[in-house]
Amino acid sequence: MRRIRSFGSAVSIWLDRDSAIGELRSAARLKDSCPEVKEVRLVGSLARGDHTGTSDADVLVVLRESRLNPVERLRRYIPFFDSGLGVDILPFTEEELNLLEKRETGHTRSLLKGSVRLA
Repeated sequence: MRRIRSFGSAVSIWLDRDSAIGELRSAARLKDSCPEVKEVRLVGSLARGDHTGTSDADVLVVLRESRLNPVERLRRYIPFFDSGLGVDILPFTEEELNLLEKRETGHTRSLLKGSVRLA
């Protein structure tokens, strides 16, 4: 997935996007064991294809609803994404995403622009 090659004093680092997405699709199967999860999407630079070799993966976990606070949500979903790739998990309920959209900040649109459905 992430490859590093040294050329004396120079180092080349690149991330195999297809391999990373494949691994994230496997992790996104959390949807099968977490009934509150509606959808899992890859967002950000890796989804858009403008990532660098040191980029992480930004994963949006769309929840039907949740009574958990943000920290508890992260604790619930982090174990599914335990790999060599750094992953930032963004667990939002549908209602929270709708509120962001209504504020007309463009956050939801920009978050979803170029996203890749994982599950």
